[in-house]
Amino acid sequence: NKICSCSPQNQNPNKLLVLPKKSVYEGKTSLEGLRIATSYPRILSGFLEKNNINAELYDISGAVEITPSLGLADAIFDIVSTGSTLLANGLREVETVLESQAILIANPTNASNPFSRFQPQCPATRTSVGRSGVVSYQSSSHAG
Repeated sequence: NKICSCSPQNQNPNKLLVLPKKSVYEGKTSLEGLRIATSYPRILSGFLEKNNINAELYDISGAVEITPSLGLADAIFDIVSTGSTLLANGLREVETVLESQAILIANPTNASNPFSRFQPQCPATRTSVGRSGVVSYQSSSHAG
């Protein structure tokens, strides 16, 4: 798993539902009956169930964004950071299902500053010591 992405536009990737640009989207009910490709079927099925939406899920490992153009899916559910891959594949974001943020946590007794090695690659970061003495490392948020 990727722990941290240091590019400012890629600090807080979100899990989004995405449709081809030409598709009509009038809210969550537009997802009813669609074929949705994803690498995150448990998260997506929870979202669909919570919203009483019946859709076919296709568990795909990698390159999910090409499935609509291949005719394998009507929509996708994937991690989106910058949206450039979506644009390149003629897709657009329609629904945020989950917002995420990369945070590393370490016990300060294991190292004096366990996150110092990330500082040169991730200048927009901060470290802090909580009440329990646990040192945390967090990337800063960027709207985008």
